[in-house]
Amino acid sequence: MCDRFGVSRSGFYNWEKRPKSKKPDRDKDLLRAIRRIHKGKRKSYGSPRVYKELRKQGVECSRKRVARIMRENGIKASVVGLYSIRPKKHDIYQQADNILGVVDKPKRPNQQWVADFTYLKTN
Repeated sequence: MCDRFGVSRSGFYNWEKRPKSKKPDRDKDLLRAIRRIHKGKRKSYGSPRVYKELRKQGVECSRKRVARIMRENGIKASVVGLYSIRPKKHDIYQQADNILGVVDKPKRPNQQWVADFTYLKTN
């Protein structure tokens, strides 16, 4: 097996005798803290804000480590939509009449002007 992977037998046995890394355990603890903060902030915090919150609480970690753990576990900030869902919000279109439908067609430029302001947020 050692020949297949190109390592010496003594190197393999030295690797086998080494103590296990504590990083996975620390990552699990950090993941619990990240989930607690993320849930407590209505899942609106991304990795930069979660990182700042962890630092405020005195947790030693890096911004990239927090981002990696969040990415690996599918933790994302929820994005609030620009527009709110309002029932009957399209009723305004029913209130306005189509004036251009009954007026004669223009004979020359600058007789009729139209605009569409539906993209502007009013509330």
